[in-house]
Amino acid sequence: MISLVSVKAQTLQVNNITLPTCTSPNSGEFEIELTGVGLPDTVVFRLQGFPSGSPSFIQLDTTLVKVFVYQGLSEGNYFIDVFETTGTSIAPGVFIALDIVEPIISVPPTPTTVCSNDGPQDLLALVSADQPGGTFTFSGPGVSGTTFDPSGLSGFENVNVTYTLGVCIVSNIVTFDVEPAPIIIPFPITVCEDNGVVDLNTLVTANIPGGAFTFLRHGCVWE
Repeated sequence: MISLVSVKAQTLQVNNITLPTCTSPNSGEFEIELTGVGLPDTVVFRLQGFPSGSPSFIQLDTTLVKVFVYQGLSEGNYFIDVFETTGTSIAPGVFIALDIVEPIISVPPTPTTVCSNDGPQDLLALVSADQPGGTFTFSGPGVSGTTFDPSGLSGFENVNVTYTLGVCIVSNIVTFDVEPAPIIIPFPITVCEDNGVVDLNTLVTANIPGGAFTFLRHGCVWE
């Protein structure tokens, strides 16, 4: 509730503010209430910032009603003050700001590490919005629809994320750290059946050290 210091023991206040939304941009509403003692029988409200076609002045019989509601308002700033029919101000005016709360896109807080040969990555699995019902779109290197393909890329790559919900369009960035795929370098040797056990790790190396080899043949894994 917004209440201002009264003039002549009379106060103009705003109650029950409802903000417009992305999907209902003309759904804002608020209630105006005039309170106090010694109110004249008839007062005139002056309206500023209201939609085209709305009255600039509203005359109200205070012996019947002191509260009325403005509905169907879009995002914007509104101002209302009140006068006697003689033009004398009754109470300080009130500013009302109706702002649409836009969605917030959540993305990974740090770069997502992928290998250049990992194949297409599902971008929808990396993002979310606090207001559901909208549509994500993506753009940038390696992007096709809702996937990111790191093949042929290296280093840090930014994917632009756009989320559209009704009249709201917000954006963010997903960053990938694309690491090059290691290359296995074999050392072929000839062995005989009676040579005994051969350590396969001695027969291969990689251009990028630090990994681990596994070996597979006929459904068996050799380490």
